[in-house]
Amino acid sequence: MDKCRPLADFYRSITASAAIVCNAGCRGCLPPPPVPNLRQPTACNRTQLPVFEESSTAVDHTHTHTPTVPSTFTHQTTSNSKCSSGSRIEPSRPFTTINIMSAEPELVVNGRANGGASSSGGDGDGGSGGGGDVPEIELIIKASTIDGRRKGACLFCQEYFMDLYLLAELKTISLKVTTVDMQKPPPDFRTNFEATPPPILIDGGMAILENEKIERYIMKNVPGGHNLFIQDKEVATLIENLYSKLKLVLVKKDDIKSNMLKSHLQRIDTHLAKRGTRFLTGDTMCCFDCELMPRLQHIRVAAKYFVDFDIPKEFRALWRYMFHMYQLDAFTQSCPADQDIINHYKLQQALKMKKHEELETPTFTTSIPVETNP
Repeated sequence: MDKCRPLADFYRSITASAAIVCNAGCRGCLPPPPVPNLRQPTACNRTQLPVFEESSTAVDHTHTHTPTVPSTFTHQTTSNSKCSSGSRIEPSRPFTTINIMSAEPELVVNGRANGGASSSGGDGDGGSGGGGDVPEIELIIKASTIDGRRKGACLFCQEYFMDLYLLAELKTISLKVTTVDMQKPPPDFRTNFEATPPPILIDGGMAILENEKIERYIMKNVPGGHNLFIQDKEVATLIENLYSKLKLVLVKKDDIKSNMLKSHLQRIDTHLAKRGTRFLTGDTMCCFDCELMPRLQHIRVAAKYFVDFDIPKEFRALWRYMFHMYQLDAFTQSCPADQDIINHYKLQQALKMKKHEELETPTFTTSIPVETNP
């Protein structure tokens, strides 16, 4: 039973467009917000998109399992997909997109190649695959609630953006990121994707919906993805429920709630100081870093704005950790603007953004208030 409408209709309904493309040999993109190059995509050559289905249990967030990854990458199809399989969709009109590690070396950001820091901790040349033989993964994320074009403040969108960006730096995949304005969604968006909001991952013309399925798919099916998922119960427990403490603080300024958040941050600081590594589990980034750092940024920006909460300067190991994260393209390219983070929580509290705030030039808080040793 075919319930999906052509994904091409979804692309046609997106009016705003900009393409940012890096060449295959670079290590990352320029710090946001970049000046986009306009690019006209090719015509649509398929009309339907199968939906990924899996019967396995929910993702084990403690990452204690050992993932099985095929030695060669194949696009997965299932018997209960709602649409027929076929070649990959290409949009017939431009749309807001960021191409990371594109297989087209002549297309580069702002007319030049990039030399940003490699987020994976290596030299950027050790990944498998390269050029045009790597699979293209597309990630659809929520757009800004202010302008409907730039990256929005969805935590899960940024987390998976960072995961896939790391793999793109290793050249195991070519990554395309598309933003969708969910305040004015395209007419067929909800029909095409079964009313599921972003993030949505598309691989080989197949859509993977829901956060847990996306995480499992990256781990099991995306080339190199299993390397991101480290088995560390201590770290998994450490960063759990941090975001819920932020939400409690934002509801009302309360010393008890603020102290609970501060205590949780102190435990993370103690862990980092004890291990003495750049990241949570070592000197190479993993899925836990992609989960923690967006939440730390929301704490830093939103808690400061709403309740004047600051991460204590004495948490030097935590600030050192954030310093290293701010140097990496995987974070800076996926990080939303301060204004988008603030407006994200204003909408949750039924508050309206002031006109002058909507017109502000996007800013990104990445300064460190303490001296850190690299």
